[in-house]
Amino acid sequence: CLMAFGAMYQDLWINKRAFDHFERAVAICADARNPSGEVGCVRAMGELNFRRGDAPAAIKCLEEAVSIARRAGLAAEETECLMSIGEVHYAQGDSLQTKAHYDRACKISKEQLDPIGEARGLAGLARAQLSLGECLVAIDTLMESMNMRKTLGDVAGQAEGL
Repeated sequence: CLMAFGAMYQDLWINKRAFDHFERAVAICADARNPSGEVGCVRAMGELNFRRGDAPAAIKCLEEAVSIARRAGLAAEETECLMSIGEVHYAQGDSLQTKAHYDRACKISKEQLDPIGEARGLAGLARAQLSLGECLVAIDTLMESMNMRKTLGDVAGQAEGL
């Protein structure tokens, strides 16, 4: 229930209450040996920190979520957290860190045979490449993402890439 309340308050932009609920839920998830719930709560706390303008706290939470996911073998959650860290770095103008995090997320998704995760990672990677002046590489990367999404029938993903 605490996670649901946290998500509801997060959707309503009542950030302090959302954070408090996620913080309480993390402890319960840890005690219950529910790493997926723990990762979800810590990731949400990172996103809330970013929303309030505290990028270092956001990255700290998201890195903790990556660590929990990695220890538990939750590859999909790990890639989501890595992409979230990439977004924070992108918003801060750090294209090298953005590229590094999206690249790691892509590799994990590819190893785990998760083409949707890989395609999403490639789209973020292309943005980082473009901001680093790697225009032709970025076009190729984005085309790879688009082709994957087309093969998978992910019409919404294709539209997002356009």
